[in-house]
Amino acid sequence: MFKIGVVVRQERTRRGLTQAELAEKLSIPLTHVQRIEQGRSKTVSPNLLRKIALQLSIDGNKLLSLPADSGSQSDPLSPLPSTAKSHLIRFLNEISANLK
Repeated sequence: MFKIGVVVRQERTRRGLTQAELAEKLSIPLTHVQRIEQGRSKTVSPNLLRKIALQLSIDGNKLLSLPADSGSQSDPLSPLPSTAKSHLIRFLNEISANLK
């Protein structure tokens, strides 16, 4: 289970942003930010994940609550097909590289 909402809330508050301010920066409705943080948003597009990571300067792995060690027993991406998993990991690595 992903904990994107928990990470978004922690990083948003760490930066002193309100939900409304983050929504404005992301160009999405406030209610969408609220649903993400409350874990009620069933899907978050890769483009929105990228925007969130960039706005909050979050490492892609942290955003998806992935362990830093890729050999970890707990793999929250295991339900995904291997092709989708590899695309998502590559995408998140690109985001992380752009944040440095």
